[in-house]
Amino acid sequence: MALTAADPDSPFSPESYRHLDPTSTQTCLPVKTIVIASRNPHKVREFQKLLGSRFKYFTLREFSSMPPIQETGTTFEENARIKAEATANWLLLKRGTDRTLDWAVLGDDSGLEVDALNGDPGLQSARYASADLRISGNAPDAANMAKLIKALEAVPAEQRTARFRCALALTEVRSGLPTTTFAGQCDGVISAEPRGSQGFGYDPVFIPNDFSQTFGELGADQKDRISHRAIAISALRDWVTKRYPVTA
Repeated sequence: MALTAADPDSPFSPESYRHLDPTSTQTCLPVKTIVIASRNPHKVREFQKLLGSRFKYFTLREFSSMPPIQETGTTFEENARIKAEATANWLLLKRGTDRTLDWAVLGDDSGLEVDALNGDPGLQSARYASADLRISGNAPDAANMAKLIKALEAVPAEQRTARFRCALALTEVRSGLPTTTFAGQCDGVISAEPRGSQGFGYDPVFIPNDFSQTFGELGADQKDRISHRAIAISALRDWVTKRYPVTA
């Protein structure tokens, strides 16, 4: 059975997650463990690399009994929040407050918006070609890119503008603490064909502004400086550093 945010009485729904007043003076324990609410190994590696070794990391792969989460949001931010809060609530029920005192959950949602396609694939980026393939869940990257290239066949290069968006939501697992969200965006254009073999998703067809190479050609080091996810994680890292300053 999937976890859903549709039922406000569900213990897994964002509506059931009790939020404190932002001005609350409740003592904050430093977060030492981050549960990344994803089973995507590519995303997990990016998060670990960009956030650094300060934290211990778990992913949903370590919690195989957790049901899938229904992403019912209408924006990337809403879906990121749903993932983070549903996972936090599940962890509270399964592990209890004492075993999650210094834990936080990081949810994310991201996708590609193409202007000539009225913002598609957007929230359906990972499932863009799924209906064509008659499969449920995410479609293979190659199939998604092939469908995108086909849809833009008649669109001139100068009108193939697009952007990657990323939304992050950090929920401290202790019941009652608020979720904080962060956003990142990287603008560019869609190439005429896939180029490069690095990265994942639509990286081989996305050329960021001020570059002539796709993310698939630029490589991880350059991508990690300019990508939508890197920008969002930078904002998250700054927030965490201020909220939980490292003491000698």
